[in-house]
Amino acid sequence: MNALKAERDSATHSFFRAEKARKWAATACVVSPLQAVAAAALLMGILFFRFVWTYSVNVFYMDQWRLLNPFLRHSPGISELFFFRWGPHREGVGLILNKVIYPLTAWNTRIESLMIGGAIFVAMLLAILLKHKLFGRVDYSDIAIPLMFLTLDQWETMVGTPNPAHSAFLCS
Repeated sequence: MNALKAERDSATHSFFRAEKARKWAATACVVSPLQAVAAAALLMGILFFRFVWTYSVNVFYMDQWRLLNPFLRHSPGISELFFFRWGPHREGVGLILNKVIYPLTAWNTRIESLMIGGAIFVAMLLAILLKHKLFGRVDYSDIAIPLMFLTLDQWETMVGTPNPAHSAFLCS
């Protein structure tokens, strides 16, 4: 009789222990939407910047020689850089940022590629903030924002001939 009672108590105890563990797991493993979006942005950002650093080169080629001609001829002013025309549009803020970045990095074009990637990353953060301001909350579906901004479909902007005015800084 005591063995039967002990077995029943053990089974009841196991049931309640399993139920308690299920409840704890349901509450302990819940990831909030903000945490999910932040994790997606962090993971995609790491992959994005690793790609940019791995495949960008520190060599001027193709259009960069003509684009950077004002730097090679003389020390251009801000207005000359802003209104410099290469192709169908003016270069705008892109060349002004190059004027700051190139002397600091010994004309390293990889840093220019990372600067463009950084501008895209900041634009992604601003898009998440805008979505939060408009709708008052962050949802799990907002994981799509980092996936849209940090895609590798725009690889040529940073890995080919990096030009900030063609992609990230369109203020012309």
